[in-house]
Amino acid sequence: MDASFATCTVHIVGLGLMGGSLAMALRGKVGRLTAEDIAPQVIEDATARGIINGPGTIQRELPAMVRQFKRFGIDIIHQPTGRGRWPRLMWWCWPCPHT
Repeated sequence: MDASFATCTVHIVGLGLMGGSLAMALRGKVGRLTAEDIAPQVIEDATARGIINGPGTIQRELPAMVRQFKRFGIDIIHQPTGRGRWPRLMWWCWPCPHT
């Protein structure tokens, strides 16, 4: 694995089947691993088991991504309303910018 990836923060939205598997695969390979889920107990369990470093939010962990999407009128912070639901198994993995 690239040494620069080891210093990045990875934030996963949803620790279902795919997000949980991704978190377990990345454990110990990234600098900081955070996650959020609609069920608070899932985050508590994942933190207690050492799978993630702790809870986080998209806005706090990936502010540049939030700003970039907002420029195009896309809101990735709030759960969509209307016909669809926020997919529980959806996750975002965005490498940190190399500055």
